[in-house]
Amino acid sequence: MPSLKKLNVGKKLWFIIGSALAGIIVLISMSLVFLKDGQFREKEHMTRHLVESAHSVIDFYYTMARDGKMSREEAQASAIAAVKAMHFDDQDKEYFWINDMQPKVIMHPIKPELDGKDVSDLKDPRGKRLFVEFVDTVKAKKAGFVYYLWPKPGFVEPVLKVSYVKGFEPWGWIVGSGIYLDDVNALFWSNAKHYALAGMTIFFLILAMCWIVAKNITRTEESLRISEEKFFKAFHASPDGVVINSKAGGLFMEANEAFFRILGYGRDEVIGHTSLELGLWVDPRERSRIVERTDREGAVRDVEIRIRVKSGETRTFLWSSDVINLNDEECLIVTVRDITSQKENERQLLKSKAELTIKHEQLSALFSQVESVKREWERTLDCINDMVILLDREGRVRRCNRATAEFAGIPYEDIPGLDWQNLVQMPEVPSIRLDDRSGELYHEKLNRWFFFTCYPYSENGGPEGTGAVITIHDTTETKRAAMELGKAYAELKDAQTQLIQQEKMASIGQMAAGVAHEINNPTGFIMSNLGTLRKYVERLAAFIKAQSETITALSMPDADGKLAALQKQLKIDHIVGDLPNLIAESLDGAERIKKIAQDLKCFSRVDEAECTMANLTDCIESTINIVWNELKYKVTLKKEYGELSPVKCYPQQLSQVFMNLLVNAAHAIEKQGEITVRTWQESNSAYIAITDTGCGISEEIRSRIFEPFFTTKEAGKGTGLGLPISYDIIRKHGGDISVESTVGAGTTFTVRLPMDGMQSVPCLK
Repeated sequence: MPSLKKLNVGKKLWFIIGSALAGIIVLISMSLVFLKDGQFREKEHMTRHLVESAHSVIDFYYTMARDGKMSREEAQASAIAAVKAMHFDDQDKEYFWINDMQPKVIMHPIKPELDGKDVSDLKDPRGKRLFVEFVDTVKAKKAGFVYYLWPKPGFVEPVLKVSYVKGFEPWGWIVGSGIYLDDVNALFWSNAKHYALAGMTIFFLILAMCWIVAKNITRTEESLRISEEKFFKAFHASPDGVVINSKAGGLFMEANEAFFRILGYGRDEVIGHTSLELGLWVDPRERSRIVERTDREGAVRDVEIRIRVKSGETRTFLWSSDVINLNDEECLIVTVRDITSQKENERQLLKSKAELTIKHEQLSALFSQVESVKREWERTLDCINDMVILLDREGRVRRCNRATAEFAGIPYEDIPGLDWQNLVQMPEVPSIRLDDRSGELYHEKLNRWFFFTCYPYSENGGPEGTGAVITIHDTTETKRAAMELGKAYAELKDAQTQLIQQEKMASIGQMAAGVAHEINNPTGFIMSNLGTLRKYVERLAAFIKAQSETITALSMPDADGKLAALQKQLKIDHIVGDLPNLIAESLDGAERIKKIAQDLKCFSRVDEAECTMANLTDCIESTINIVWNELKYKVTLKKEYGELSPVKCYPQQLSQVFMNLLVNAAHAIEKQGEITVRTWQESNSAYIAITDTGCGISEEIRSRIFEPFFTTKEAGKGTGLGLPISYDIIRKHGGDISVESTVGAGTTFTVRLPMDGMQSVPCLK
């Protein structure tokens, strides 16, 4: 506030004391208000909690009546008794009541004379109709608070009370309770006395502190006056330019004589003007950067700036500044030193030094270039594990790398001039000529393999044969790894074949009971038919015998009648008509057994038996015939076959894939469901889709279903190899398999097979 600047220290202290007293009064008043409001909120919260407890008791008996454990009248009577017995203070003065929506009191433990009475006209001393207010609150908000005046039990004078009421809609009841608030006012005035005492204590402490501060300020003012006098003398005696300007706008407030002399301006031309008005900055952005740095670091030291003096010449200065507060305004006290001549001398010196350095570097480069290149190549060759040897036309060693010296076991200094074959050759290594450009060597003693290469060269553009470079590479580990890899590949291939066959046999084992059932059905009725046929034959034999006897005794008058009676007794006409059906049915059953046996024989055949052009529809039908017992009791099978050209494939392997997908689809259906098998041909590929309406596959499991040994079935019911082997078979045929699934809706596995996916395998026609 500008008016405070004109006050002396004493008046300012009295202003502080008065402000502190006012602040203490305001703080105490607000604290008391907040305290009283908090006590009211606490009473409301407690009342609400208690009424909700009573409400839950009523709800409990309502639930008992709704569940048929007691009648509605018994439940209501029990609820009234339970709520009437509830009290929540030591003197049993705080209670619950129940009224209906008329309003009529159902139960009031303190004033039982109100029970059963219409209380719509019952008012408090202010005229508020209490129970009407309770009903309106429940209708509007289902529950809420109501403030009113009501006498305490045992007293006549009404006091302020807050009640919380909540409706119980099934019975049309309102349950409520209240808490008296007269103790809040008593507690409020007690706290007010304590707060006032504490406030007066704080005020007198502030008063004492202000008195001590006033005495210290008086002594400080005298010290400040002496310091200002010393600063003024130092300010004007400095040989460097010293100036004070505002930090925000750069307005010059004071400067010493050295500053005016450096710039060439008079005092009146500088004081009261800004540096931008005088055009001092060659780049005005320099001052903005210095101010930003001052805000960030607090002070700036020895920053080079360029200033345009009055004559128009641009000179270089060293700027140092600090922030001071002058008349409540942030200012900069700046020291500037002219270093223009010093900078020019430094520039000339650096120029001369740079010229000398360039000449020295050029000479040094000429002397070190060859040596540097030589060392680089030697280091490069020494880093190579292969032996590298430089030879002259006579085959003598001129240079070699470290690997050669280590292999030969001879110090490098003794190697130049030696015959290279004597250097590396052992009795087990045959002689090598320089015109042998490359070859493989086996060192029997070291049991290692090497590969050598010879590179002839010429010098000074002469004919080839001036010399040669020999490289010798140790290929032992590579050769051994190749042999181990071949062996491992063969073993892995055998293991894979065995694993696929084992999984196939496991699948057959799992379906053995079903296949046996499928075979037992036709076998059963074939045996039954054969038993019936035996009886038919016995009857026919008896009839033929009787017929023969009758023919012999044709002279007997009743022979025709006896023969007709016997034909009717033995049901010869029925037998003759039933015989073709029995024979046809038995033949059909035998054909079914033959078909199942053929399908099983085809399925269990070794996988690599043959690659042939096969009809995928026939493969699917054969597989369905094998797994039918897994499907028929809980699956409705739909077949939507499209036109498919023969596919080059291993039929037995694809049958195993279709079996795995069909059995998995059946296992995914818990009770009854549907499996749809679709085939179609598109873009030179055959597609087979098997869809079920089972439980589906979650996203977490779907990402792992093709991992070997991963299964969601119980222990002993799944190997975890069915889908991985199926995936491998489809990939082997150049195709792919994909899955789409929705949990609770079902899963679709789609197999894509190229029509010529087994191009590299000879096909059996």
